[in-house]
Amino acid sequence: MDMTQVITIIAGIIISVLSYFTKATMDRLSKVEDTASATKIKLEILQNDHTNKNENLQEKIEALTAIVKELSIDIKELNKRLKD
Repeated sequence: MDMTQVITIIAGIIISVLSYFTKATMDRLSKVEDTASATKIKLEILQNDHTNKNENLQEKIEALTAIVKELSIDIKELNKRLKD
């Protein structure tokens, strides 16, 4: 074997090793991208759910506040009737 063949073999081995690690890295990157996409979708679902629950709670609190005010007025009227 002459020097050119040895250099070619060494270069081929180096390229093979680099290719192996590059492919492994790209495979891991692909898995990370898939996980990130799934996580993003789940996060959006949770955000929408939280927003909907928060809006419903606000509506219920407002309704309860109105009912308490009405009950307070009714109680005052009943107290006036009892005093008379």
